[in-house]
Amino acid sequence: MQAGFHFSNNSGFLMLYNAHPETSVSAPPSIKESARHVAHVTYKDGSRRSISVYQIPTSLVMEGRTKFEFEFARSRRVYELSESVRREVRSAYQVEITHTADAPTETIDAVLCDIIEYMEEKGSNTSKLTGSLSSPIKVVSKIVPNKEICNYGDVTIQTWGKQDYVGSCVIDINVDFFYDTCATLGTAQGYFNPWNACDYCYARSRFVNSPFKAVRRVDYKSLVEQIEAAKKERAEKSLPTRYLRFGKMSEPGSDLTRESFLTTLLASAETGVKPIIPTKFLCYSEDAAELLKRSGAAVLFSLGSDSLEQGALSWGCDNQFRLKQAQRYHQKGVNTILYQLIDATNLGNPLFKPTLDVSLALHKKEGVPIQFLPLRPLGRKQLERFFGRTYASMQGQTSLFDSPTASEFEAGLLSLVREPGNRYLVGTIAPELEQLLNQPGV
Repeated sequence: MQAGFHFSNNSGFLMLYNAHPETSVSAPPSIKESARHVAHVTYKDGSRRSISVYQIPTSLVMEGRTKFEFEFARSRRVYELSESVRREVRSAYQVEITHTADAPTETIDAVLCDIIEYMEEKGSNTSKLTGSLSSPIKVVSKIVPNKEICNYGDVTIQTWGKQDYVGSCVIDINVDFFYDTCATLGTAQGYFNPWNACDYCYARSRFVNSPFKAVRRVDYKSLVEQIEAAKKERAEKSLPTRYLRFGKMSEPGSDLTRESFLTTLLASAETGVKPIIPTKFLCYSEDAAELLKRSGAAVLFSLGSDSLEQGALSWGCDNQFRLKQAQRYHQKGVNTILYQLIDATNLGNPLFKPTLDVSLALHKKEGVPIQFLPLRPLGRKQLERFFGRTYASMQGQTSLFDSPTASEFEAGLLSLVREPGNRYLVGTIAPELEQLLNQPGV
């Protein structure tokens, strides 16, 4: 996330940059409680871009570089600009500023200083630029994010993926409804929150857009043609085309992409390719239930830990919500599966045990199938947080691949941290999990 800090004697400012002019970026979690959204700025640097401006305590800003979340950003002092310089910069870069009535008096100069320094670093010279003065500065009571959905390209069928290098993967083709983002990175208020992806998501480093501004357009005829073309291409390689995964890199079931979701179900039914749909956001509806049954879809409701899934939580799609939706779809006759995230080395792990207990109870009571998904941490910090042990204590332990059931559901991939010449492992599969794997419907 690109950011910059400015400070005066009285105020600190955090500038969060985005390539889309109508995107408002949420303040980082570490300073969210003390940050106040005081301005939204757009300017022209080739195309129009935006800056979300937050007032923060000066104690949070250090001259030179200031740390936020996992990164550092430059920190500069605000200097007072003359009226002529203000007009020149606003004109040269077509700067449009909307700020709150109670924003600090230095806010406008902080914004313009930031733009000047950014452009100077790029080698731009304001004296050589011309342009008419942009619209008047707007003063509002509150900065309200723009929630209008913008299309970004077309929905396309992907013929590559995990199936190309993992022999046990049954997925044949894939589809995503967002471009380089996920519904988890939006908020119900309309903000883009780049820190809100699920903590264990392997695709989170790819997410750079607000989901409100990167929804792919959907066309039924084009989807049918693409699926048929993929079937032909794969047949020439003696490969079947049985299953279409919704959401290879992102959440497919949110309201933001509802039209794409339903249209793709129709295309699946038309072409005879069965959808596989892992989801945290899909709410129950009669029309979705009927299309899911008609297309022969399997819906996998992802269940894990609310503390690791802040993006879903911010939309009200917590684990309790998902369990209720799974129950309703199952009762309606949809092929529904509880896709339960677990610590395969310890089913008593407090992060997952509450949801696991409810999943097992629903499985026992109503016969909803359950599939275990072993947690796969992405690095040392996650290993320690997820498993509650020090990194040193995990080194050199028995590989999960040694378990006779590991290969059945890729438990062996659980948790390997790779370093040159070494592989550090978390541990062996919990005995109680071995027993569960032998039960019907698991």
